[in-house]
Amino acid sequence: LSLLWQRDWPMAEKAFEDSDRGDLAALGSYTAQSLIDETDGTLTAPAANYFLLKGDSFMRSGRLDIAGVYYQRSVKDYPTIEGWQKLARAYREQGSLDQQVAALESVLVLEPTDLETRYLLALARFEENGRAAEAKSQILDLINGFDPHEPEDYVLLYKIYLALAQLDDTLGNKEGAIEWLTLAFDLPFVQTHQAGINMSRLYLDLGRFDDAWTWQQKVKALRPTDPQTYILAADILEGQGKLNDAALYYEKAIALKPDYAEVRNNLGEIYRGLREYDQAVICYQKALSLKSDFPVVYNNLGNVLLIQGRHKEGLACYQKALSLRPDFPEARFASVMAQIPPVYGPGDDPSLF
Repeated sequence: LSLLWQRDWPMAEKAFEDSDRGDLAALGSYTAQSLIDETDGTLTAPAANYFLLKGDSFMRSGRLDIAGVYYQRSVKDYPTIEGWQKLARAYREQGSLDQQVAALESVLVLEPTDLETRYLLALARFEENGRAAEAKSQILDLINGFDPHEPEDYVLLYKIYLALAQLDDTLGNKEGAIEWLTLAFDLPFVQTHQAGINMSRLYLDLGRFDDAWTWQQKVKALRPTDPQTYILAADILEGQGKLNDAALYYEKAIALKPDYAEVRNNLGEIYRGLREYDQAVICYQKALSLKSDFPVVYNNLGNVLLIQGRHKEGLACYQKALSLRPDFPEARFASVMAQIPPVYGPGDDPSLF
């Protein structure tokens, strides 16, 4: 890159071609003589493509804001469907729904009939306005007459079926959601793992534990090393009140992904339910070591500390939870009650008050 900015084109291209880094090697395949067009100061096509590659790299590392900057710079001088789609995804991941909508609309300026963009736009508008029925109607109109032939067509249809299931679930039509997920799971050319997880969770919401477990087993057969599979099993077992079994499955998930703070918190809640308070504290503390800005865990830790009679430490946890999330009603109530020692004694669970 240093050679590139120095405009030593032959040496820069050789360096790119010799590189074992995918993004630089991709740029090395171009024969462009400059990042900047000398005539008008805009990015050249290869430079715009390189900015997309850099944005992809930052997306993979979770640096969404920087990824967005690279995507913006690319589409500013060299607008492409791919560039606008990548920028829309970055905005979605950042929670910037209005900017996501604007980026998707820019895609449609370039390709008005792009089915994937139109379905994503319907979903984005639903997330903005909450009108699930309207979004469902729009998406159904889009796929009316859609006849998939290529594998990528089936991948798109799979995503659309998942979206329709989500919309039906939002509308309270869980049976309808199950029908969409069944269609998704039966599609060819698609890894249907997520459809199986969503199906299992819908049955779990309905209290149909046997059906939920059947789908969990199907998911496990597809991806036996995915921690989500074991988290799902733990949630089903917890719903049945089988806390010891649920703890074992959470432990299996943690063994597969040790840095999963959310699962450490869930395991802590299981141990609290089993009245194994020391183990619960260890789980919460480990979760906070992995994710320090986790208000729910501070609240849960505060609850267990109060159960153990450690009022001062519990109060500090509630205050920390409120500093991270001022509108946290459970933490606010508990922080007030924790300052009245007679209310709680060792063994009392403040979350039950």
